Amino acid sequence: MNNDIVIQVSTSESGIKESSEPLSSSHSEQLICSSSLKYVATWNEKDKVINIWRKPSSVNVVVSLDKLTNITLNELIDSLSHIKIDFHKLIELVDIYGETLMILELETNESDPHRVVYDLKNKRSLMCKYARCEFIKWKFLENGNLVTMHKQSDESCLKIELYIIKNGLYKPERSYYILTNSCENSYLFSQGQLMHGSKFLRQWNVINGDKDFEHQYYLGCSKSVQVCFNERLLAVRKSDNSLIIYSKKTGMAFFQHHQVKIRDISFCKESDLLIIQEDNDDGFNYHFVDPYFGNILYTKLLNNKHRQLIVHENVISIVNNSVQIENIFKGAEEQPYRKMSTHFLLSMTNNASIIGEYKSELKEFDKCDEYIEVSVTWKIYKSKRKLSANKNSQEVDYIILDKKAFNIFYLYILPNDDLVIHTSSDYGIIFTLNNQNKIELVFYSQLSADNKCLYNYENDSFERIFNEFMDQPIIIEMIINYLDNISTFTLYASHILRAAIKTHKGDIIDLIIEKCIDHYNKNPENIYIFKIITKSISEIQEYNHYYVKKFLNYTSLIKAPQKNKYEQVLKQKDLFIPIFILFQYHHLYGFTHNTDDDSYLLKSNTFLNFFRSLGDISYSSYSYLKSNLLSKKRSAIKLYIPLPQFVSYPTNYNFFKEFLLGPEPNEFLKLKDTDLYSDWNGEALLNFKWRKFGRFWYCINWLLYTIFLISFALATHGKFQRTTYYFSAALGFFQLLFFELRQFLWKIKKYVGSIWNLFDLIAYILPIIISIKWLKNQPLPPWVSSISIFFLELKFVFFLRVFEQFCIYFAIIIGVAKNTISFFVILAFIILVYSHAYIVLNDQTNMNFIDSFLAMYKLMTGDTSNLEFQKNPEIIVIWITFSVFTVIYLLNLFIGLLNEEIQKIDKKALFLHQRAEILAEIELFNLFPCQRRWKSWFPDHIFYYVDVDKLQKKLNEINNNDMYKDSSYKPIIHPDLLDLITSKVTNSIDLIENRTQDKILEIINPNLLKNKDQVSIILKFNGKKLVNCENNINTNDNEENNEDKVFKSMNIEENNIQDYLKSILNIIKSNVSKNKNNLTITLEFKDTKLVKYESQVD
Repeated sequence: MNNDIVIQVSTSESGIKESSEPLSSSHSEQLICSSSLKYVATWNEKDKVINIWRKPSSVNVVVSLDKLTNITLNELIDSLSHIKIDFHKLIELVDIYGETLMILELETNESDPHRVVYDLKNKRSLMCKYARCEFIKWKFLENGNLVTMHKQSDESCLKIELYIIKNGLYKPERSYYILTNSCENSYLFSQGQLMHGSKFLRQWNVINGDKDFEHQYYLGCSKSVQVCFNERLLAVRKSDNSLIIYSKKTGMAFFQHHQVKIRDISFCKESDLLIIQEDNDDGFNYHFVDPYFGNILYTKLLNNKHRQLIVHENVISIVNNSVQIENIFKGAEEQPYRKMSTHFLLSMTNNASIIGEYKSELKEFDKCDEYIEVSVTWKIYKSKRKLSANKNSQEVDYIILDKKAFNIFYLYILPNDDLVIHTSSDYGIIFTLNNQNKIELVFYSQLSADNKCLYNYENDSFERIFNEFMDQPIIIEMIINYLDNISTFTLYASHILRAAIKTHKGDIIDLIIEKCIDHYNKNPENIYIFKIITKSISEIQEYNHYYVKKFLNYTSLIKAPQKNKYEQVLKQKDLFIPIFILFQYHHLYGFTHNTDDDSYLLKSNTFLNFFRSLGDISYSSYSYLKSNLLSKKRSAIKLYIPLPQFVSYPTNYNFFKEFLLGPEPNEFLKLKDTDLYSDWNGEALLNFKWRKFGRFWYCINWLLYTIFLISFALATHGKFQRTTYYFSAALGFFQLLFFELRQFLWKIKKYVGSIWNLFDLIAYILPIIISIKWLKNQPLPPWVSSISIFFLELKFVFFLRVFEQFCIYFAIIIGVAKNTISFFVILAFIILVYSHAYIVLNDQTNMNFIDSFLAMYKLMTGDTSNLEFQKNPEIIVIWITFSVFTVIYLLNLFIGLLNEEIQKIDKKALFLHQRAEILAEIELFNLFPCQRRWKSWFPDHIFYYVDVDKLQKKLNEINNNDMYKDSSYKPIIHPDLLDLITSKVTNSIDLIENRTQDKILEIINPNLLKNKDQVSIILKFNGKKLVNCENNINTNDNEENNEDKVFKSMNIEENNIQDYLKSILNIIKSNVSKNKNNLTITLEFKDTKLVKYESQVD
């Protein structure tokens, strides 16, 4: 007989993959509890009895449950005889609701598993389903309804069904499915939450049935094993024994790595403390953990080797054939509070009540004794305004309190021995004694008038600090400490950044950007940290463009957190068919993650399933054509756009207000910075938007306008005039209202200030007026129609600017015109001067100014027909000077200026900026408000693929470009990214023969070791073969006597240099691998450091 215990739990606050880890016992048992923690069911394999237990009303720490009823396996099987299925074995207790309903998994004689919803009161089955699936999970909701989730091995979707259970009957309410081949990381919760995803854990609500997910959490490399959450936080336990804690309010993440072997996790119900269950030799350890800082605050040991279930702070276990529940937090609250960080204490849900208890012991400063004594003794000397910290009657540190910043009114001690001071101006100040026995300021903020126990930075506290108290060294030190620590950086950096922008503290902004990069480099999985910059990036750009440019350049090559090295993805083949320009893929292929199929919770019914089946067949055919005919495989590396929630919109909105007046702009709409589009991140972002919704809606807009243009053009040429005028008036009026009016209402000043909007208005309004006038038998003169056709067709030409092949020339025309407008002003004034002089010479002919101006303009083109040389010989002087100065000098100068301006223009960046403006208009005025909340279109995180060869070339350019030498704009290249490129290059081909490699090392190594000042090495290759080598060593004569000392240290330095040489050799390999000509590589070293690298193909 099997003597192992298997105890399982499923609660509303935790989701755990079912475990079969055995625990030693005299017999096999199972244990489940309801989401309310009021009912428990146990199964005894030895006695073959299911017992139902109920928790009595009690305030004791340990509560023994009352047995309500039991049912033997034989009684259970007999009561299911009406199903006409021959059950013989109970496999699992799945879930329980109240004292009446339970989900069981039973097995037949043929070993076929079935899931049964069993009515304990009437002893009958409500539902029975065959359960041989790749994945299956059933869960009771808090209202007693049932949710099932399963996936057959031959299906490519995860099916979810909601059943209403009422009066002993059930009926299907809703049915959903998620398109996915994976069932890993799937969780159901009793409040109706469904979580699923591999790289991203997405959360839906199966009760309201929204198609799009509510929240999205990035998991990084390893898979999740368990999820638990409360109102404020969500914790994910991963397969590598690490934890990620997500703040639902801010969307930030806290990463933790614990030495203990985590078995289960849960949140305290009355606080935000995380509880970790760990096995030990005698039973289980329950660690109370600070979820922000990861510190273990208190450990509770329960000596019971039976597996124990933890729900919130309650531990359920079987003791002496009965069930008991123990509240492991009750009565021990003081223990975790004493070691808790003040930052976590201030952010807890119930922090006001906890602080309020200790605040009751406050002392007024004018009436208090010389000191307040607890385990750490804080002494305040009033006359000196001295604050000292003492341990064991010895002073360990002291500070002098400035009267302006620390005008003390009263004070008290927190449970962790930190000192709280309230000033007469309602500032709350908290001091701690850190691990180095130094007094440290951990909080300084003005308190709310409504609640003096609420300590936070939600108001403009940092702004006041920067304006009034930055002359205090201890406050400056507090800000720096906040930014140095990853947890406090995550908690406070966004508040500090916004205050620094408002108060124009550029040094603080720069420090936050630097620290953001530092913290990311230490943990590349923490991509959430970039959200701190992204939330305020448009405000930073308005304050000082330098900081945005610095951040974008720093983060231009961020590798996506992943374990796999490089991937094979589809590459679009070149097709010379114009329509494919709209749909071609770029080497910078943006996506939310891997595939977006699992981004939707799709409703299921017969009608929709039929059309989806047709869609699946069409998509499969398209995928086959794309993969076999239109595309080919390419090696790519996954990079990340470090702008989380850059394109997202808030979830709360008013449909009609947003439809008419437009949404509150996100950072994508607010940031007007072409630097974003001068590198791959911006280009990949626009490629993603263009592929998702841009190209479709652009085609729709273009098609509508083309129909409008054709109908009006036919009407002006007398073809079907009444019909076409009616149609052009209606279609033009629709576009005028739907696009132009809404743009005007969204940003009135911006709309009026744009000449392009005036151009659009003319293109729409003139045809509408002409059509209406004609229909009223009041036709306008032909020249009005001529102007209208001119603007209509010119606007049609502008639709081509979305294509890079055409937009480059639009960008040149517009860019050069903006930069040379001053030249045109000067030219116009010169023509006016000569026009005035020409009028004076022809005063007797009554020539007007317009005729004179036109005569000068014609003269600029070489037409002298208007000049009467016989009557006025003086005109020859005007003709000669005007021709030489204007026609020959100024116009040729203008051609030179044009050429210079064209060279300056970043055509690619201008094209992308144009596409960004087009996508912004589509996003604002084509999409409905609900579509702007689709996370698959407007995700929190966007990744993209880049070709390995192009990334390799890009890295070489960065390393070799003098522009980046000692520049603050040089991109941060993570070592993992270099390893990926090196791996790809090394595995693709034997780049340099072993003999050649050894020869290169023989040349570089001794020169580098002997180098005392500077050495230059030139390597010449023919193809992949090294044909020549030159080196030049510049030594310092004053150091000749120290040569022996240098060579004595060679053995010490050699190991480090050998590792360094491997990196240099990899760079050389990447250049030589594709070389088919003569290649010269120049290396310059200074103090064993590579300072210059150049490669030139002869």
